[in-house]
Amino acid sequence: MEKGFSLWVILLMGIAMTACNAGQPTAPKAPAGNQERTVQKMASDENTAQSTAFVMRDKAVRKMALSTGDLNFTFDTEDNETVRALGGRFPLKLKMADLNGNEKYAYLSEPLPAKPESVGRIKAGDVMLFGDNCLVVFYKDFETSYRYTRIGHIGNSTLLTEALGSGDVEVTFGR
Repeated sequence: MEKGFSLWVILLMGIAMTACNAGQPTAPKAPAGNQERTVQKMASDENTAQSTAFVMRDKAVRKMALSTGDLNFTFDTEDNETVRALGGRFPLKLKMADLNGNEKYAYLSEPLPAKPESVGRIKAGDVMLFGDNCLVVFYKDFETSYRYTRIGHIGNSTLLTEALGSGDVEVTFGR
């Protein structure tokens, strides 16, 4: 009798645990790295069950290009939502204005996702987002108390300063 009762309790616990997990969506495990992912969507009608595979390409933007006049720069980017959203708008041609003799900026027509942080020190070549819609390219080093979302960094800051010049400049961002 005790064995029958114990078996009955274990069976009820198993059913209860299964019922608690029913209706809970389970996320597919992400593949290692930023590789191609396959997600299956199950669709059914009254008579048949169908399975359709959708392939989602890697959306990471690892490099960006900035060009102005005859000079082109390629730079590494951060791995964040801001960069991915900005990359989705390429090619992007902007008229950038000068501010304080150390940066060029342009306001975007639509905001980007932003996670601003205190950066402390700006370095020539930094590309950042101020607020959620102001794209900034810095061409001189300085200390700051402002908060920015990092986008990337252009390595050749001497040539960048020459390319951006003084006053307003037309800049094209792309991949």
